[in-house]
Amino acid sequence: MRRITAVVLALGMAVSLFACGGKQAGQPKETTGAASGTSKTTAPETDAPEKKTKAKDPVSMEDAELPADKDFIYVKFNSYVELNGYQGKDEVIVIPSTIEGLPVQLSGFTIGEKAHVRGIVLDEGYTSIPSISCESAENSPIESIKLPSTCTEVSSSNSNPFAFSNMPYLSTIEVADGNPVYFVEDGILYANLSGGGKLLLCYPPMKEGEVFSQPDHSVLAEACFANNTALKRVENANAKNGENAFLNSAVEEVVCSDNWTYLGQHEFDDYSGESELRSITLSAKLKDLVWKTDHFKGQDKLEEINVPEGNPDFFSEDGVLYYVGSSGTYLLKYPNAHPGEDFVVSEKADMLYLISTVFENPIYLKRVHIPEKWADSVRSSDLPNGIEVVVD
Repeated sequence: MRRITAVVLALGMAVSLFACGGKQAGQPKETTGAASGTSKTTAPETDAPEKKTKAKDPVSMEDAELPADKDFIYVKFNSYVELNGYQGKDEVIVIPSTIEGLPVQLSGFTIGEKAHVRGIVLDEGYTSIPSISCESAENSPIESIKLPSTCTEVSSSNSNPFAFSNMPYLSTIEVADGNPVYFVEDGILYANLSGGGKLLLCYPPMKEGEVFSQPDHSVLAEACFANNTALKRVENANAKNGENAFLNSAVEEVVCSDNWTYLGQHEFDDYSGESELRSITLSAKLKDLVWKTDHFKGQDKLEEINVPEGNPDFFSEDGVLYYVGSSGTYLLKYPNAHPGEDFVVSEKADMLYLISTVFENPIYLKRVHIPEKWADSVRSSDLPNGIEVVVD
């Protein structure tokens, strides 16, 4: 048994962990059982955890201990152990990096829906953040996680931006002393970037506070605000390929930093259908959007997209977004929840981008008033939800 100073993580009834340190290359030559000598050990049935609406009193991680090998479900190979699950009853567990003297490979590690685990500590030896997903995040009992000092690999794959995206009760993240890459500031997980600055990897869903001002010289990772329940406003936001940053989030308003000059394809997309985002203020220095026809998808509560005055490339009128290109001015995006049954296209607009993305799913819109010069290019049959085209 070993003592490990730790802190917690929130995960679901089933937690899949992939990509760990100590993985051995090559095909296994033989499969023997865990402690029992069989291929796998099945977990006994236990009572399911109580469904929560908010985190309980934090579980203590100060005395987290490594469970006995018999508490884990694993398969022993010649050169490594494939760790598949946990069958004990502890609230806080250490996921070992070795079993029976062999390095552990995590592949489909599962904590069943009837387990009682609330906190996980990754043992020293793991080099990257495992992918952690939940088969049923609604019933996830896990609230805390601690990363080891050996976890130093950061890349698009190793940082695993969706590692925490299905953990609605995650309230605490801790990193062991001496880690040169990952660190926690104000309860938020960051990674140092090799070119300078830091990557915001996870803002815990159960972290308290309604307003967050993103630190300068930091960028948002994918799904970093996923499933957040308390946060309402993000200021000074800046991302670089931070796709689905606000997935299924309670955040209602985002104000972008002047440093956010290039908007990637999916930063403000949400395919969960549960996003609360209502207002976006883009950067006054925004210069370009990748694939201008494909932004803000699935944001069915979005009412307005604003651009500060003085931006030569983009502007907004009454919360509707336009783009000033080399060949003219385009109507770029009509927010799905923009209020009002009538919309009059700006006189400044020469054309629109792809109709199906400009008017993705307007909830309240009944009529679009267009200039006569658009009469041959925009018809009511082109618009969704029975919206009528009126030529003024």
